[in-house]
Amino acid sequence: MGLFFSIALLACQSGPEQTKGPDKKNAPATTNSMTDKKKEADQMPDLRLEDASGKVVQISNLKGKVIFINFWATRCAPCREEMPTINKLRAHFKDNKDIIFLMVDVDGKVEASSKYVKNKGYDLPVYKAAGAIAPQYLGQAIPTTIILDKQGVLAARIEGAMDYGTTEVVEAINKLINK
Repeated sequence: MGLFFSIALLACQSGPEQTKGPDKKNAPATTNSMTDKKKEADQMPDLRLEDASGKVVQISNLKGKVIFINFWATRCAPCREEMPTINKLRAHFKDNKDIIFLMVDVDGKVEASSKYVKNKGYDLPVYKAAGAIAPQYLGQAIPTTIILDKQGVLAARIEGAMDYGTTEVVEAINKLINK
C-alpha cells in the first residue's frame, strides 16, 4: 500500500474549457504513492507561476527542493475543505528550506484568492499560471496536488480532496526531503 492511500474523491472540474470529458489517450497517470516515478517520467515539463505582486517562479529553477503544488479555486468546495490541512502541513515544514509550497489558482484570480487565503488566516503562497499548464500537472479535476522530488520527478499526484495533515503525509514528505 502506498504512502498516500487515503484519497477523498471529492473534486470539481478544473475549468470550463475542460468540460468535455477526459481524453484517455493524453490523460496523465494518477498515482497515490510517493514511490520512485523515474520509469514514468524523468522530469515534469516546466511551469511558470506568478504571484499577486508579479513575481514569477519557474519550476525548473527549484531543483534541489521538494515541490508541493496544489491546483485549486475559491469556487471549489473540496479545494476549500482541504486548505486547512495543507496549511497545517506547510506549518509543519515552515523552517525547512528543502520544500516549497505553491498554491495555484486555476481561475487566474490571484488577488481574490490571496485575499481569501489571508482572510482565513492561512500562511499559503498563492500563484496563478504565467502560461499554459501542461496536462502532466492538471487533468480534469481540482483540487489536484502534484509533489515533485528534488530532481523534479513526479513523486505523487492526487486528484480530489485529501487530508494533508496526517502523520503519514508528513513522513512521506520527510522521506523525499531526506532522499
